[in-house]
Amino acid sequence: AHHASHPYPCAAFVFPPTWSAAAWMPSSPDAGGRAPFGDAEVDPALFPSLRSVGSGVPARASAAFVAAFSGLLDGSPLQTEVSKAVAEEKRVVFTGHSSGGSIATLAAIWFLENCTRRGSVNQAQPFCVTFGAPLVGDNVFNHAVRREGWSQCILHFIMPLDIIPRIPLAPLSSSREQIQSVLDWLSPHSPNFSPVGNSLVIPEFYETLLRSTLSIASYEACSFMGCTSSILGTLTSFIELSPYRPCGTYLFLTSTDQLIILTNSDAVLQLLFYCLQLDPQQQLLDAAARSLSAHWEYESIKQSVMQEIGCVDYLRAISSSLPGRQMNGTAIGGLELVSNDSSSSINNCGLPL
Repeated sequence: AHHASHPYPCAAFVFPPTWSAAAWMPSSPDAGGRAPFGDAEVDPALFPSLRSVGSGVPARASAAFVAAFSGLLDGSPLQTEVSKAVAEEKRVVFTGHSSGGSIATLAAIWFLENCTRRGSVNQAQPFCVTFGAPLVGDNVFNHAVRREGWSQCILHFIMPLDIIPRIPLAPLSSSREQIQSVLDWLSPHSPNFSPVGNSLVIPEFYETLLRSTLSIASYEACSFMGCTSSILGTLTSFIELSPYRPCGTYLFLTSTDQLIILTNSDAVLQLLFYCLQLDPQQQLLDAAARSLSAHWEYESIKQSVMQEIGCVDYLRAISSSLPGRQMNGTAIGGLELVSNDSSSSINNCGLPL
């Protein structure tokens, strides 16, 4: 929350991460969730806008994350506290790190569905700010959020090498043990906690994730370019691809202290693959260790952003709350990152390829 003297006092709702792989997957077949990725149709009563306008097909999202959020609505004072903040005309901010960011994303969409449309004209624009959050929904989910004009309200800060946002791109049902090993290394509450993992299980999962991300990025790139090759059909007949896609506005924090903003879901997906690739001389274990370590590099960003988010009215104003960081413009077309005065390639922006 902000000082009472602030012109836009805010109420921040913070969702903690979970370090159990079981919380990333449906608890049982009866709980919903399609193997091997654990996605299910969203409840139209909870998220009426998350559907395709033409066909009416509901969006699909992580069944486990949706169930966790539904449990909070029913079993916690979340609804009461949000209603109180709205009545006091406070800016509502949902935030979370890691899987908590995915729950925050669902909470923000729920708020936009249920509160903003009925809110007063004095209600400040809500925000969702996540740090290293896993992907949560499919293409229909993403398109619906863009159609409703909500993408600018959902801001995802991502370290280019962070493994956690990419985990839903791998088959969850067959990788449960590996995902648990990753979460054990990352969890500060686990006896196995370490900023760098040396278990052989983790490099194996990193390789699985890299292969899955490559398949999805290649398929989407070919589809985007209108490729008519039969290879596309052959690929999907042998390999089931993850349905999860980026949603909202992504802010990549680069090694050269630049903040790269991307609103194009296809561009974000390609970056999630390209940034994960190995350097020619890099060992798989070293790459996996760097990817794990990146998930704990958000702390200074979290402190800077959350101190100022209550008064952010435009996306570009975020740059003023990140001392020492430059901000580049939105990605356009073939992954060209456009700055205020010139175009610069991904390499020039400091994103590791």
